Amino acid sequence: GLFGMSQPVLAFDTGHHYDLTREVLRFEGFSETPIEIAQVENWLVDYFSSSPTSQITSEVEKLHFDNLFSTSQIRNYWNQLTLNTKTAVQQAVRDNDVLKLLSVLGISLHAFQDFYAHSNWVETHPPQGNVYRTD
Repeated sequence: GLFGMSQPVLAFDTGHHYDLTREVLRFEGFSETPIEIAQVENWLVDYFSSSPTSQITSEVEKLHFDNLFSTSQIRNYWNQLTLNTKTAVQQAVRDNDVLKLLSVLGISLHAFQDFYAHSNWVETHPPQGNVYRTD
């Protein structure tokens, strides 16, 4: 009945992105407000990739590390993501645009986080001791 519908739906849970973004930016010395801005931008990647009204779904879906089936595709994706992030960060710094910088960080962190969630990297590259490989 109606009582069963009062439970929250967790199919679209981005808590892991929220937590990881907070953790890495706090580690890097960011204060609370900039962390929260980056967290929102990180969340927007999932929002715009699944929103039925989004006009940028196909572009934002590319930030999920999906449909990469070879080492060369993965390498190319990492290279392009790194170049795009670096270029956007440098432009934000040149423009003295802090909001743009935080947006780029949040969006790029989403893609970095999804690599490990959407690929079999951890299975095919077991940790060396307690450290996961980044090669």
